[in-house]
Amino acid sequence: MKASGLAIWCFGLYFTFEFVASMGFSFVAALAVSAVLQVTLTATESFLWKRQVNAATIGALVVDAALNFLGMWETFKKIPATPSYQMLAGDFGLPATPPLIALVVVCLAASLFVARVAEPLFLGGFELRGRER
Repeated sequence: MKASGLAIWCFGLYFTFEFVASMGFSFVAALAVSAVLQVTLTATESFLWKRQVNAATIGALVVDAALNFLGMWETFKKIPATPSYQMLAGDFGLPATPPLIALVVVCLAASLFVARVAEPLFLGGFELRGRER
């Protein structure tokens, strides 16, 4: 579980890096800013996983998901142009270009997933019955 949590957190770091780098930062500066942002957001979100919900924890989750979304969006909007999507579209009768709202919803769901599950997986905070350890 720790490896899964760390891998998902690294995806969050990567997507934040993609967004920060798109703003014109150098590689090193974008990496540093992204790392500081992700560590700060993860520390702030940790109260949410401990069920100590307040405005700061909700805000951190929203900002984290937004950074993930903004970093993912460039990749997600190119999916319809990939040979894999075109093949699936032909096989299943899907439109050659999916509705924009479908891409936005999938990207939003992925960004919330990355923002939400990394730390609890890393710390072992999830149980099947939903009880805390």
